[in-house]
Amino acid sequence: MDSPRYAPFPDELLYSLLARIQVHYCRVSPKSFNEVMFGERSVSAPIAMPTNLKALSENLTGLPENPIQHLISHHSLFPLYAPFLPAQRRQNLIQSMTSGDCAGIHVRSGLVASRLSKIQTLRFCPTCSREQQQTYGEPYWARLAQIPAISHCPVHNVKYKSAQNTLFGLHRNTLFSAPVSGTQKQREDLSHHFSNTIAKQCSALLRYSNIKSPSYAQWTNYYRLIALQAGFRKGAYIDFVGIEESVSSTWSLGFLQKNNLNNTSAESSWLHSIFRKHRKSFSFLEHIVTLYSLLGDKFDIVASIEEASSQSKQLRETDSVRKEDPSESSNLLTFDQQNWVNLLNSHHPKKARSCHPALYARLFRSHHDWLIGINKKHLMVREPAKDRVNWRARDKMLAKKLLRCLSASCADLSLPRQTRRQLMFVLPLTSIIEKYSQKLPITNALLHKYSESVFEYQIRRITRTLLFSEHPYRFKRWFLLRNSGLSDERLTPLARLFIDTVIPEMIPPFSFEVI
Repeated sequence: MDSPRYAPFPDELLYSLLARIQVHYCRVSPKSFNEVMFGERSVSAPIAMPTNLKALSENLTGLPENPIQHLISHHSLFPLYAPFLPAQRRQNLIQSMTSGDCAGIHVRSGLVASRLSKIQTLRFCPTCSREQQQTYGEPYWARLAQIPAISHCPVHNVKYKSAQNTLFGLHRNTLFSAPVSGTQKQREDLSHHFSNTIAKQCSALLRYSNIKSPSYAQWTNYYRLIALQAGFRKGAYIDFVGIEESVSSTWSLGFLQKNNLNNTSAESSWLHSIFRKHRKSFSFLEHIVTLYSLLGDKFDIVASIEEASSQSKQLRETDSVRKEDPSESSNLLTFDQQNWVNLLNSHHPKKARSCHPALYARLFRSHHDWLIGINKKHLMVREPAKDRVNWRARDKMLAKKLLRCLSASCADLSLPRQTRRQLMFVLPLTSIIEKYSQKLPITNALLHKYSESVFEYQIRRITRTLLFSEHPYRFKRWFLLRNSGLSDERLTPLARLFIDTVIPEMIPPFSFEVI
């Protein structure tokens, strides 16, 4: 059958489009359907970040001139994460989605390390589903409904319903179509206000998919500017307590706990990190929660990203450290510096730091370059660790243990094939034998000598059938092979010679008495 030609609906997930095509063309086998659409059978069902778009775009119709970019921008959740990723990683992610190199795609996008909760089922608005049925003839999965932090439909103010038959992980190739549902009675829910706020900003991100990604330095400068404008910054000092109170008064504790954004008072929390020097990307929800708390209703995520992109790519002077000459001359050193030099005369830097942590902290803040430079001159020289293991004694111990195990199991014909690795597992220190086999010559030689080859294993299985089977046909060649789990195709030449030699000499299984 020819490849199906189909076009997606507005704001439809690519996953939904594939599910509809599979139903329309009655493709029961998921792998067979993947082979038609993508040209290969091992493609998993795409949800947030679809792959193999180059092959898929050739089988779709009604797309603009740049079909791959259109599918990424308007039918995936890529625009939700892209503005907050570095430019190079963002470009690598687009290339992976285009070519089908799906290895690590969720790691590079930040989905794996994200603190946000993952949705376990596909979701839909019952009223939207009914309207889609009337407008397009069938319902589909909308992008906005699959964002974890959004619990209510922003159009109808009803809670999203989960499709219980779309549990992820049961079959990674299976596609599920959106259900047809009638209207749902609206109920008052205090959480719909927070959901609508998030939905408004996420909708803007999904619409404007070509927003430039700010660098880490630009995000750092932007957040320090926001803290200054909100009155939570004085010089290099940032009032984290005031920022935390602003966030907790804007968003409910239940909403923050549900999205794993609580515990903002800890110094290592995401809220503290987002106002410090950025060394990693933060999710769209962390940006929205923070900026909406400080900017209020005038906050717009697209405008904030554009303003962050206009910031300097160099950190401001308040982030830089004063350069100093790491000289040890006593007439140029402060009192703290002289005390640190005296400590280094009797201790290495790590020991000196543990003895006087407050002194180290003061020097780290005010004389950072000097401290690092002088510590490098007093590093403790470690002697290389000597070989503390008596490998000869260990080799003899393992060899004796192996011989005892072989002696105890030599009569057991039901054992699995005794390969080198199988024999290693009966010994203690298996990982040591694997890693340091060159230091265990006796054990290594015994493992090589007593490891069972394929033909030896086949002969042992045939012998077990001959000795222990009481079936009257045990001397028949066909029964002997079947009961031993073998076949003529898998028999090795030596095992075939063994059967041909032994069977003619066998005593017939029946003896008849003449009456």
